Amino acid sequence: MEYDEKYFKKSANRLAEMLWVILNMILTVAYAIEVTKGGRTVPYFIVFLCLCWIPFIFGLIMLKVK
Repeated sequence: MEYDEKYFKKSANRLAEMLWVILNMILTVAYAIEVTKGGRTVPYFIVFLCLCWIPFIFGLIMLKVK
């Protein structure tokens, strides 16, 4: 069995992408629940969304460009 670096990189990136999506979704839902309960404010939630999703989207764009 040969070691294929391109396949390994592609599968590792795909796994990391899925893990980030799952983590971001869990955190987004948790903070949305906090906002509905009154524990967090809406501006706080919006800042969180930006800090959570913008780096992920930027990373996806960078992977597609490469």
